[in-house]
Amino acid sequence: MPPSRKDLESPMGGLFLMIVFTAIWAVVAEVALEWKDYGLVGGFFLLVVLYFLAHYVKFHQVEQELPKNTDATETPEDRRRSRQFLYIFGTEGLAILVAKNVLVNMNLDYLFIPSVALIVGVHFFPLARVFKSRLHYIVAAWTTLVGIIGLALIIQKTIPPNNAIAIVGIGCALATTANGVRAVIEGNRIIGRSFPE
Repeated sequence: MPPSRKDLESPMGGLFLMIVFTAIWAVVAEVALEWKDYGLVGGFFLLVVLYFLAHYVKFHQVEQELPKNTDATETPEDRRRSRQFLYIFGTEGLAILVAKNVLVNMNLDYLFIPSVALIVGVHFFPLARVFKSRLHYIVAAWTTLVGIIGLALIIQKTIPPNNAIAIVGIGCALATTANGVRAVIEGNRIIGRSFPE
């Protein structure tokens, strides 16, 4: 059966989020490095973001050519999944705000970035269950580990805090890159069904 616009919603939504979050983590890393890497990290992830952006535009153009599939109604499973996603995403945002407030009040604000990585990593575990995605479990474990390593490096003063934050930023940007590549592959598979050779 040929795909409809609804089929592209998931990869496009995921790709949009990965564009935003890859850019954010790359900026965090580059600011922490104070451009001592001559912008190599920022340049690499800029290319990644542009690659994702090109695919997002391509998917959007294809989406406009696909039928709206007005017969398709949202299933209870779709509604449940959307609701769970919003709950998880909202809880993640609230946890980040609480963490920021607690760390500032305890004069531990320098632990904020690795704490955010830890929260982001943990939030991927329930998402993996909601979307039944093995890659989400891998991203969850990786990002959680990156957050823990960042916290340990800063607390134990193993390396300068900025270097630890740069490691966290790069590690998280790699995780969002992997997730973005998954969305690109999924989107290309769907539009391949739309335009068979």
